Amino acid sequence: MQETLGEPIPLAVRVYEQLFHLKSELLTRTRARIGTMLPAAQKALKQTDLALMLRQSERLYERLQFWQGRAELLGPSEQA
Repeated sequence: MQETLGEPIPLAVRVYEQLFHLKSELLTRTRARIGTMLPAAQKALKQTDLALMLRQSERLYERLQFWQGRAELLGPSEQA
């Protein structure tokens, strides 16, 4: 499907949905694997990568909520 510049809000919603879901999946997989790692690796992962991934996920969720709110305000007829 080709996206056009005439639909920036629906496009933004779809983009942030995809980014948020990808980051959520990565967090789930990382948390599942952390128990299989050496304690030092677990500590490093929790203090750096996992914390960063969580902040990124939160930011993406906030942006998704923003664009979903904009889409609701404009209604379906004004989004196209």
